[in-house]
Amino acid sequence: MATAEALIRAGHDVRALDLDTKLGRSRAAELKKLAVRSGKNLDVRYGDIRDTSFIRHAVLECGAVIHHAAILPPKTEQSPELARAINFGGTECVVRAIEEMRTPARLVFPSSVSVYGPRLHERPPVSAQTPTYGTDEYTRGKIAKAEFWLAQLIDTFARARAVGVAPEAIKAAQKHHDDAQTQWEWWTAENSVGFHNPAAARKSLTQSVAESQAGIKVLTDAMAAKTAVPVAAAAPAAPPGPATATK
Repeated sequence: MATAEALIRAGHDVRALDLDTKLGRSRAAELKKLAVRSGKNLDVRYGDIRDTSFIRHAVLECGAVIHHAAILPPKTEQSPELARAINFGGTECVVRAIEEMRTPARLVFPSSVSVYGPRLHERPPVSAQTPTYGTDEYTRGKIAKAEFWLAQLIDTFARARAVGVAPEAIKAAQKHHDDAQTQWEWWTAENSVGFHNPAAARKSLTQSVAESQAGIKVLTDAMAAKTAVPVAAAAPAAPPGPATATK
């Protein structure tokens, strides 16, 4: 609940999601006291990150979603299937719910330094450009989310064609898709999850993610331009909705 506390102190209304546990309710009670003192709204809801209906209703009217929910080691190694269902499946559930919103919320997804694997033998610092390297179920689950971006790009093609995006934009995005798919297929075919060539696998995966995201941007920008409605003057910006911290 630390993120929710920080948001309240920063002046935001918050909807916080948590598991229904004694500890969770205790922390929620303290947060409510802070919200009252701060004059902000706090809406705490209890449920499962894998519950599509629960998440779909939870994100409604939110301006941003901060997604922290995950199973951590050693539980990830003890229950790998559960870890994948929550760490990857739960994230997919959150993204799908945001996509269904009339005005999609901004998604903030903090990752973990553990996705870079053992780095003590290298000179610091680790940066966003450092290749990823999964060494356990937790980090493999984090990396698996990268594969999701390729599927997202494929889904975005269908939406772009439905609104009549120009063929030039489709062609440009297809180039990114071809590159992303090639990098991903090489990684899975030549290295598999065993990382027979770890350095090359990390580089290939990173490039695949970057190409998928670039393709999505091409299509979403083209869709925004296609559906934009000209106005005589800019209207005042609407106040942001509540932020949601998922934990």
